[in-house]
Amino acid sequence: METSQKHTALTGKKLTLGYVHQKVNKEILSDLDFALFSGELTCLLGPNGVGKSTLIKAILGQIQPWKGSIQLDGQSISRFSLEELAKRIAVVLTDPVFPGNMTVGQLVALGRTPHTGWSGKLNQADREVVEKALSDTKITYLRDERLSEISDGQRQKAMIARALAQDGQVMILDEPTAHLDLVNRFEIMSLLRDIAHSQQKAILVVT
Repeated sequence: METSQKHTALTGKKLTLGYVHQKVNKEILSDLDFALFSGELTCLLGPNGVGKSTLIKAILGQIQPWKGSIQLDGQSISRFSLEELAKRIAVVLTDPVFPGNMTVGQLVALGRTPHTGWSGKLNQADREVVEKALSDTKITYLRDERLSEISDGQRQKAMIARALAQDGQVMILDEPTAHLDLVNRFEIMSLLRDIAHSQQKAILVVT
């Protein structure tokens, strides 16, 4: 009953996904249906090699479905430019590479890049979004700390804050707790659940 009242943010219908390797079609996923709802945290569980990363690439418009469709807010993903998708879908990858001397505040500000362009110049509204992202993830106190000098758990919260600053309706996190201990895993998942509920975002955790 509760789910039926929620906005459907992202859907996949009858999806078949794959690659062409040495002129041979390699099917990865077949006849897949899914839906992500605003205000909900959804987990996609599965061993390596079953197509989780392939699905993420399709959602981000990096590969085209062989069959079926993916729709964002009722429109086909193919109708959005990559720049527009970056404003609507935020992604946290497993092993992002950022300079260790970058501060947490600078990292979170990168989330505004789809909105500011590569100049990276933040206006007052952008700065307010960055500050809110720091506050929502409870890491305002880390703003001036360098990424190389904080813990793995803190760094992951900073990555989530960067995704929040992107201000998309959908967030996708690939193995967000892979390198964390049990306590930090619990904190990160609780944080993501709270964000989904409080900000009505559709969050997909792949693990």
